[in-house]
Amino acid sequence: MDKTQAKDAAGGLARTSTTFAPHLARTQAIIDNPDSLNQGAYGVCAMTAAVRTLLQHDRARFVELLRAVFDPGNPGFRGLRVDSTALLDHRLAQADAKQQRYLTTGRTYMELYNLDFILSRALGKLIKVADSTVYRNQCAFSERITKMFVKCRLSTTEGMSLLSQCQVSEKDPLTCCLV
Repeated sequence: MDKTQAKDAAGGLARTSTTFAPHLARTQAIIDNPDSLNQGAYGVCAMTAAVRTLLQHDRARFVELLRAVFDPGNPGFRGLRVDSTALLDHRLAQADAKQQRYLTTGRTYMELYNLDFILSRALGKLIKVADSTVYRNQCAFSERITKMFVKCRLSTTEGMSLLSQCQVSEKDPLTCCLV
């Protein structure tokens, strides 16, 4: 599927899903430029990198992910059936809660990246359904990395060494897992 076909499919979804319609412009932007995908304030770097890979190399699968999350009929993803509450409603609640925490502490929250978070986290939930062991291992690794950065115990060399295990294809890997 080329970029035009992916954007057309997203446009079709926007006509049938009122929840997705506000995200159409952002979807078209990340289809055009997968490097603009951003985990925002969320620390979901591994899944964001996975969504970016779909945008670059398998746009048909990316559209399948969009439909799994936003299609009112929830067609599933790669044969996996997951309740839309798990894929979308909880992600929207998380985004709202994060925004409120940011606003009450005077920090800037980038609502632009809500779609990026929703898709990344939904893909994580789908992995959890498909293979809970892989999911738990990835969570444990991410928590270990995050704790090291939050406590600032790593030198740059140590941090780069650990992040190289992350298999993240970000332009700046040091910003990938920072929370």
